[in-house]
Amino acid sequence: MNYLGNDLFDANNRRIGMTDFNSGITTYTWTDDDQLAGVATPSNGSVTNTYNGDGLRFSRQDSAGTSSLLWDGIAAPDLLAMMSLAGRIRNSPVALVWSIL
Repeated sequence: MNYLGNDLFDANNRRIGMTDFNSGITTYTWTDDDQLAGVATPSNGSVTNTYNGDGLRFSRQDSAGTSSLLWDGIAAPDLLAMMSLAGRIRNSPVALVWSIL
């Protein structure tokens, strides 16, 4: 384990801990494939991620509930939206724009 400032890294150079200004510690867990599995914050908040067979994040669970992630399915996939189980878009990192050539 190595420290860099207030961050703690494992032997694979993945962040596994971070201390904030109030000495609270945020911890990070990783899958064997170097994917972020979860985050736990000093305020007892947490995020858990699951991944599909292609290594893409499939779902995210946090205090707001479980969300599914929608990918475009192209060879180098882009995240289109993160939707709650109720079907509401929680986060849309890209705008969908189609052009016909």
